[in-house]
Amino acid sequence: MLKRLLLKFVKYYLPILILSVLAVFWLYKMEHEKLIALQQDELSNKKQLIVELLKPMIANLYYWEQYGFSESDFDPDKNSHLDKKIGDFVIGMDSYNQFRLINLSGKEVYRLNRQDDGKIVKSIALQDKAIRDYYKVTTDLQKNQIYLSPLNLNQENGVLELPYKPMIRGVAPIFDALGNKLGIVVINFSAERFLDLLKKDNQYSFMLLDRFGNYLVSKDGKKEFAHLIPNSRNITFYEEHPDLADSLNRKETTSLLQNGDLWIKTEL
Repeated sequence: MLKRLLLKFVKYYLPILILSVLAVFWLYKMEHEKLIALQQDELSNKKQLIVELLKPMIANLYYWEQYGFSESDFDPDKNSHLDKKIGDFVIGMDSYNQFRLINLSGKEVYRLNRQDDGKIVKSIALQDKAIRDYYKVTTDLQKNQIYLSPLNLNQENGVLELPYKPMIRGVAPIFDALGNKLGIVVINFSAERFLDLLKKDNQYSFMLLDRFGNYLVSKDGKKEFAHLIPNSRNITFYEEHPDLADSLNRKETTSLLQNGDLWIKTEL
């Protein structure tokens, strides 16, 4: 009797069971691939948004590189004639937080600041920036070369400015008509709108990391820029998710399913 039941099950129900398992697996695979595609599309849109937000910064740097500065413009006692023209220009560029000319020794020779009320003010408290990373890495820039710094927080006289101000610094070299290098132009582009747009309308959990795994954008605001803030508890993404580090650091890895979580990455 039992043997007959087993034979009947094998004959009639086992094929149905196999087909059901295969159908469930196929549906799971299709849903999984669909979810990957949706998240990849959203991440691709974020990447394109970042590119579009950087384009005006790049265009502005090339504009100032070709502006036609002279040697006297890099002398604080002789460059007051810049106030009107550059001041009026900066007023209309709400992404400009600071505009500076820095000489070959790393000292500021001209500086405009945007105050919290939007007013543009010329600073007479010029600073020495020779030890700052963005100065050191741009000393060898040649004509038609520019530099965009990592996204970080603004500092004044070596101290983080409060409230914290996310910035991207753009640098271009300045040459006179004879090709002699005079110094560099440095623009602090406010990154607040940049970050707000990246955080907006996210269907899935989104984060932006630097190359060391530090959080620049996170759903947990306390993690953002924690690596720059004194006495802040900084845990990098790779310290928080050590099981993902090796896989996500491989260039060929674009998606990863780990412990029921789906991770999608792209690089800039």
